[in-house]
Amino acid sequence: MVKLKMIILLILLIPSSLFSEKTYLDSNKERVRFKEPPEKVIVTSPEVQEIFAELNVQDRIIANVQYCDFPEELKKLPKVGDFKDPNIEKIMKLEPDLVILTDHVQGGTVATLSKLKIKVFTVYIKSINELKYFIKVFGKMFEKIRTAKDLIKKIDQELKQLKIPVPSQKKVVFPLLWSQPLMTAGSGTLIDHIIQVAGGINLSGEAHRAGKGYYTINKEFLLDHKPDYILVCDPKVEVKENLKFLFKKYKDISIITNIHPDLLTRGGPRLIQGIKQLNRIIYKE
Repeated sequence: MVKLKMIILLILLIPSSLFSEKTYLDSNKERVRFKEPPEKVIVTSPEVQEIFAELNVQDRIIANVQYCDFPEELKKLPKVGDFKDPNIEKIMKLEPDLVILTDHVQGGTVATLSKLKIKVFTVYIKSINELKYFIKVFGKMFEKIRTAKDLIKKIDQELKQLKIPVPSQKKVVFPLLWSQPLMTAGSGTLIDHIIQVAGGINLSGEAHRAGKGYYTINKEFLLDHKPDYILVCDPKVEVKENLKFLFKKYKDISIITNIHPDLLTRGGPRLIQGIKQLNRIIYKE
């Protein structure tokens, strides 16, 4: 009986606010807690902004960065620097409830804001499962659970429509981010995942021994490992002349330039469009 009384006393001493707090796990496995949905959010991740728009909570965004350019109406929001180097002073002046960052290039910003006692939440999406996870997280965070479920259901339905060949018929795709020097996307990247989901084989991940992450590659490797397709993933690549010269011995290689790079490099809901387009191109639907 004495033990029971002590337990009850301890429970009564716990602040009531803790019972109403909700906890959310980010890409760094850090836990962020809120009693109420954050009202003032700064977004430095283009894909997160696109998720917000799909969940109809874009009104919570008070500022973003240079590359947060979709949807169109959110381009007019105040900027807190660029994608790689968010401006700490501008962020502090806006007094946000939450700053959403992409830690793989913004690690220093994460550490600095955390020291300043500003809540941060990191999102680094490299797969459809991770995309669906963060749709669920933001659905709960902003009390849009039904909308989040509907969006995930739509994604799953669209993926079921893909034409996936048997292994022996799969096409080999080389993803190109830059042509001088040749930069590509190997295993563990979002682009690698997109190629695989679309039913292809990523030459940069499968055939290259050091094919992890984003890296430069020598042209001799490409000349020795002929892909079926070259997938251009950057709008700034002066690709046609460079690649025609590089692959002049392989005149039948197809170069894919008509998929918008944002559909290949951003882990938001629109990446499903990129997967569907790539699937149709490499399997001639």
